[in-house]
Amino acid sequence: MPIQNYGVIRGQVVRYTPGTPQSPHFAIILADNDNKEYQVDVNVLSRDGSEVLYYANENFLNSMIQNLLSLTPGFTPLRNNTSSGALDYLRESLFDTSAMKPLPINGPSQNDLDAFIGSVVSSAQTSNASVFAFGQYFDDNARSVAQDRRENLPPQGIHDIHMNQGNAAPYERDNGTYQDGGLLVYFPAEQRYVATFLAFQTQAFQTDDNGNPIGASWADEHGGETMEPG
Repeated sequence: MPIQNYGVIRGQVVRYTPGTPQSPHFAIILADNDNKEYQVDVNVLSRDGSEVLYYANENFLNSMIQNLLSLTPGFTPLRNNTSSGALDYLRESLFDTSAMKPLPINGPSQNDLDAFIGSVVSSAQTSNASVFAFGQYFDDNARSVAQDRRENLPPQGIHDIHMNQGNAAPYERDNGTYQDGGLLVYFPAEQRYVATFLAFQTQAFQTDDNGNPIGASWADEHGGETMEPG
């Protein structure tokens, strides 16, 4: 069953909080033109404690960016097809998924996800950049608050900023096509996008038409070993 309320939030960075092993989400607070705030939860560690896979491009060029600046700030729902602007790591030519590698939440210098995402987000905040976060929209005013939500954050926002297919049990209920997450930042002075795409080692990079895994997970294909960041 695909995730619900898939779409993209456009906004500018107001503040942010790095993730920790106890709360493994990098929280970015975005604001739209009416100063309404949105929480963006970026996974920097998986629930099983393994390192998250990532791919980053600091000068991202792809046809999918052509319509991003026409999006109204705030949340825009997207249909689960390529024409809507939805992301699919495995069916669109976004990037080479074989280039994804695991990175720890905390490591030396810039060799960890908190530091990398923090650097991009900090630059976005000081550069008046537009941030585009793809994933599942939530509104905690309309549902029970999840246990891992931190205090003093907006009740509405977006999470699942990662690949949302290829999951095995117990997360196969979230599988679907054209519903992957991602984080893109547009720096207007340089007219360039920085793109970050995330996945989990437990996910498979071959899926059927329903987004269910075909074959082994990334971890199984790589011998269950964690690669050192390059």
